[in-house]
Amino acid sequence: RTGKQYMLAENNCFLDFLRYWHKWVRRNQFGPISIAEAEYLHYLPATMHDGDGNTYAPSDVRQSNIPNVRPVWRADQPPIQYLTHDLGPLLDVLDDRVVSVTCRDAPYWCVEAPLRSDGQIALFQTAKGSLIKIMVTLNTRRPPAHNYRLFGTLGSAEWYEHEGFCRRLGSDRDESRGWEQVDISRAAAGEDTSVGHGGTDIKTVYHFTTAILEGKTVPIDVYRMCDITLPGIIAAQSAELGGQPITVPNIRRRPFEGTILWEHVGLPEQEPPSRDFVSPFEHAL
Repeated sequence: RTGKQYMLAENNCFLDFLRYWHKWVRRNQFGPISIAEAEYLHYLPATMHDGDGNTYAPSDVRQSNIPNVRPVWRADQPPIQYLTHDLGPLLDVLDDRVVSVTCRDAPYWCVEAPLRSDGQIALFQTAKGSLIKIMVTLNTRRPPAHNYRLFGTLGSAEWYEHEGFCRRLGSDRDESRGWEQVDISRAAAGEDTSVGHGGTDIKTVYHFTTAILEGKTVPIDVYRMCDITLPGIIAAQSAELGGQPITVPNIRRRPFEGTILWEHVGLPEQEPPSRDFVSPFEHAL
């Protein structure tokens, strides 16, 4: 109605290694991607806040008898609704959208966040036929991380945030050789990763601003925003119904034609350094 542009500031879509993954998928180096997975692991027990903006875990409130505290905005939020950091990148790599979802709850056992499930796991069917699994847990104590995996009929790839590199098995590599370690991560070599989620916040603002100045459609417009966020909202509804499958609507006025993110970000021309992956366990032996 306004004629103005909207962009979802989903910074993880600008992780550098995703550019390589999309190039490899486009070049069929993994074959058709049957399954993709991602995890958002982030322990967030500080679910209470006071009028000054300080946040506390419920145990802190009880032990210190802190007055005038209230639940924060996500104290009772279904974890799976916080999935855009994980679903968005996978949908862009696969150039796809979700058409249906089923989701189940973990128990409510974390005493620091008793109003929300300890985690949720959702299975999404895509328009192209792939299956995507997303797990989000905000209540289980562990170091924070985003992890991503692709399972193709001819090869696979995975990236774990704590490692900072990619493991790849392309169609031209015998699986008996094990993984290939590819040195790609959050940012390209030489990029500033000291601020803004490893530099992704800066890229988000840069590509939005550039698109506006050049009169182009922004990389994650209002329709692509719905592709990324609606599945999580509907997944939470599925969990409330005990895992009942629910259709995810396409709210576009015309059929989905694909993501335009790569027109803005671009795909790398050169292949990154790689070598045989040796696990710490094998190295110790």
